[in-house]
Order: sequence, then C-alpha cells, then structure tokens
Amino acid sequence: KVPAPIFKNSYRDLALHYSLADEFPATYKIGKNLPPDYFEKPEFFKQKQLEGYLLLFEQIIANFLKDLHELKHSLSWETVQNTNFQATDNNWRRSQLLAENVDQKWQNIIQPELKFLKKRNENLGFLLSRFAENLEELDNFFYLSTDNLKINEGEYLKSLIDLKQKFLTNYISISANRGAAVDYYAQKEYLKTSISGYEDRISKLLGAELLKNGNRKKTTDIDITDKNERGYFHLLEHLMLRMPVISDDIWLQPKAQNITIEQLSICTDDDCTACGGHDPFSFTASIALPAWLPIYADVHYRDYIETLIRRETPIGVLLRICWINEESMKTYEQKLEEWWTAKYNLYYSKLDTYNTNLIEFIKKQNSLIVDLKSHRSEYFKATLHGCEDEGEENNSRIFLGKTFLGLPDKPI
Repeated sequence: KVPAPIFKNSYRDLALHYSLADEFPATYKIGKNLPPDYFEKPEFFKQKQLEGYLLLFEQIIANFLKDLHELKHSLSWETVQNTNFQATDNNWRRSQLLAENVDQKWQNIIQPELKFLKKRNENLGFLLSRFAENLEELDNFFYLSTDNLKINEGEYLKSLIDLKQKFLTNYISISANRGAAVDYYAQKEYLKTSISGYEDRISKLLGAELLKNGNRKKTTDIDITDKNERGYFHLLEHLMLRMPVISDDIWLQPKAQNITIEQLSICTDDDCTACGGHDPFSFTASIALPAWLPIYADVHYRDYIETLIRRETPIGVLLRICWINEESMKTYEQKLEEWWTAKYNLYYSKLDTYNTNLIEFIKKQNSLIVDLKSHRSEYFKATLHGCEDEGEENNSRIFLGKTFLGLPDKPI
C-alpha cells in the first residue's frame, strides 16, 4: 500500500499587511524609497501628501485583514471588545503621518460602541442557533422590563450579551445534564443542596442566578437596586411531600399528642377541576418566583417567563407557578429550610431517635404545606383612566387574571 501523504501545515498571519507605498517605483519617493532628508526639503512635500492619501486606503485594507484574523474570536462566546478592528501592529504604518489618538478615533469610526453591542448580540444569536437554541423571544420581552430597571439601550444589550455568553459557556453542562436529578438526602441544609439540570437550564435561559457564594439564593441575598439582578426561584416537587409509610404502633405517639397530618388538597368528586386532580403529589411541582423585583414588574415579561418554564418542563408534569411577595417568600424559605432538615434527620434516624424525628418532621411538613397552600400570585395594580388618557401609552391597563383594580395615581 502506498502511504497516505503527510501534509505540512504552515501558519499564516492573516492580519499581516504589506504597504502599498512600498510597491511604488523609486521615482515616486514614497514608502521604502523615502530619501534621507525627506522632512527637510519642501520639494518632497508632494510625495508626503501622496503617502498620506494612500494611508487611508492602507488602513481600510489592513482593518479587513485584521477582521479575518480575529474572526475566530468574534464568532466565539468569549468576551471580546470589538467585532470590527483597526490594525495597529504592522510596520507599514508611518508614525510621522499619524495624528495624536488616531487609533481610538479610527476605532470609533469603524465600530461605535452601540453598533458593536448590536453586532455582538447578533453573533451570539447565530452561535445559539447552531445548537437549535433561540433567545430572540427573550430579547423582545426582556426589553419591556428596561423601563423598570432604568437602564438605557447600551446597558440592555450588555445584559443580553452577558446572558448569552454565560449560556453558551456552560452549554455542555446545560445540555448533558438537563435531565440530571438532585439527591435530596445528600445535604442536611436546603441552601447547600445542588441544583437540578432542569433548574440550571431555566435559570441560564433567564439569566437568573440560583446560587450565591455556592449556596442557593434567598430573599436576603437580593439587592433590588442592582440593575443586573435577574431574579431567582424555588422549585418543589410535590412527590416529596408524601408521608412515609408509618405503622400503627409507631403512629401511636404522634396520635397521643393530637398531631394530625396536613395534606395537599385532594378531590373526591368526579368533576375534579378545582383542586388539580385526584393526586396532588405525582407529576406535580410548584415554582415560587419573587414578585417584588423590578425585573419582573412587567405583565408581558412575566407571561413569557411562565411560557418558557412550562415549555422546558416535561409534558407530563403539572406546574403551579406563583409570584409571591417578599414577606411570603421569606416565610416560605424558612419553612422550606426547616422541613428539609427535618426530612434529612428522619431519613438517617436510628431506632432510638426515629419517633422524635418523625414528630418533628410531621410538624415541619404540616407547616410547609399550610404555607404552600396559602400562596397567591401578586397581581399588578390596574386603574381606570379618564378620557384625557385616550391615545397615550397606558402601562396600567386591566388584564383579566393578571391585575387587580386599584386607585388611580391622580383623580379621574
């Protein structure tokens, strides 16, 4: 057999540019053919004008070559400062022909900051499409919240770029672990429990960080004055709220203390629509989101988030999504943490501690279920408007099932 040929690779610096002025015949006295006393003799000033004229076109050609050289970075998810570049690292540039700060002026002409942010956002959208991911809806609906965040167009685009870069950077983990579960008994503390693949993917799509300093985020970690705060949420599978099997002899002690078992609502009628079905545990989950954050202060953006969460949820799972206020979230987090610890202690109980831990677990679970059933979504305030408001943009319109009727800010 004839061995396959071995090709020797050779590196080519695509950004390398050779001056056009150097290619002119010596009679033009420009480029490499400059005479020694070029600057002293006025008769050579015409040649200096010619080379200065060529410098404009030289820079344009060199910039194009620089763009080709940097394309591997421009079409990547690493942080870049520009997608169009001005070349400054070649010997062809005649320093004596360049004015002060000319490089920055060139860069501002080639690609102003706002133009760069728009182009960079488009490039990242292209990269996402290669993985069959589309965040265009997020672009549109997140824009509705920019007034609430008091950010300008540049800051808005930077937020989108940061979100998309983080999503792409972590895409291997997001994709491979999207079905990854959580070992509920691996950590005694709820805040130290790792997040599931489902939670990770949704949070990355929304740009919401669920972790802070390695722990799950909670209400006290939120700074509503931070324009980059994109929220968080808590997910709870109802299957975890099922009571363990308790024998009659073990049940005697809780029963003697008049401790009952609180359950999620269960329907017994044939027409079981109000409570959500005969079994409120299997294939059911609750998601609690912070309603008080400025990022969520737009009814359309909330609708998009709910649609996104349901779209990412397995088709057989029924979701209960609640937007709760700050005080409700604090209470919920406290009861969730206490219940989590009680459930852990019960699972690892020994014979001499089982009964005590069981009673504690029942109390904490009862408290959590009562709180869970009390959750009601916080609606936006809507007001009736007088005729003078007709034709103006009305951000407090009435949406059925999404707003409550409040008092107007000024008399009608």
